[in-house]
Amino acid sequence: MDVHTGAPVPSIPALEIGAVRPHKVPPGVPLQTWRDTLGRVIATGGRDQDSWWMHWPGLVTFRFGERGSVRAEPAQHGVEALIEDVFVRGVTPVVLLARDCEGLHASAVLGRRGLIAFCADSGTGKSTLALALSAAGLPQFADDTVMYRATSGTLRAF
Repeated sequence: MDVHTGAPVPSIPALEIGAVRPHKVPPGVPLQTWRDTLGRVIATGGRDQDSWWMHWPGLVTFRFGERGSVRAEPAQHGVEALIEDVFVRGVTPVVLLARDCEGLHASAVLGRRGLIAFCADSGTGKSTLALALSAAGLPQFADDTVMYRATSGTLRAF
């Protein structure tokens, strides 16, 4: 609950890792493709009736709806730690976007008057700057993604 407005605060959904399903292709027609800085496909995503999916080739397919947990279908055994990292860094922001939040690729610290977010391309020093400011006394808020929602005309980050 937001202490200022009483509105529910979005939370990171729970991750459920299911049985291994050795799939090599996306479960449907991709509507979105994520690429690395060299243009290589990292993941694809799409929609199946009332849910969404995100597919990392050879690693995992995630499925999620408007509420509840996110289900992971690993493509192989022994990759749970990698799946959890992909879930936190890559899937959770997309799930929250699908659930009426907004997001910034940013690092952030808490200043005296509110959140200070540094938005830029990967590898340009956002995390380094936030870490330096954190060492100087400003609490670190986020390292890679800042999610937010407008509530009663005010932006609330989480």
